Amino acid sequence: MGRSGLYFALPGVIAGATAAAAFVFVALAAPSLPRLADKNPSAIAVDVELVIAVDVSYSMDPEEQALQREGYIVALTSREFLRALREGANGKIAVTYFEWAGQSDQKIVMPWRLIDGPEAADAVAAEIARALPARFAYLDFRRSAFRPAAVRQ
Repeated sequence: MGRSGLYFALPGVIAGATAAAAFVFVALAAPSLPRLADKNPSAIAVDVELVIAVDVSYSMDPEEQALQREGYIVALTSREFLRALREGANGKIAVTYFEWAGQSDQKIVMPWRLIDGPEAADAVAAEIARALPARFAYLDFRRSAFRPAAVRQ
């Protein structure tokens, strides 16, 4: 990304981090009644169960998708997010990340993970960063499957 691209991308990343921190802050500010999606007696109480559902359809070009993903990575490791996490009644959130491109095209990039501090936030961000976007994983398969070197003589 060129210098001018970074200039335009940075506000998007900052906005993503601010939005994530604000979401967690509002969710944590709600009355802290035990409301667990998991009714199992051994369930871990969390302040928020966050589902990050990301559009990777062809309406998003690769640069927009990269910027969007980078925004979530920055948000989940931001000072504001970690402060909101510490101030929660339980000091923990559960988060999952999936990408979708239509009714029959979804991919769970990261199943449910617990964030209870900076180390866990870094690990979650790294897991999201490592995963190939769903749309490009499919394209990569097609490229490797149909390379001339893969054709038997």
